[in-house]
Amino acid sequence: MTGEIFTRKTVLGLMNSGYQVITNGKPEKVEIDLWDYILMLGDDDSILVLEDLLSWTDRQLSLISKVA
Repeated sequence: MTGEIFTRKTVLGLMNSGYQVITNGKPEKVEIDLWDYILMLGDDDSILVLEDLLSWTDRQLSLISKVA
């Protein structure tokens, strides 16, 4: 998936595959409570919740840098 551009279809596909967030550009499956996961992250970590991304336009989604 390296270099793939995010779209609404990409986000839905990730959600259907069991991913909940994108942390530092990488899709992640969260095995614990989402808030507990977020609280464990460092100040320099970047997190996007996939469910929230469904309200973004494809233009906005294309600005997300995907590294994995």
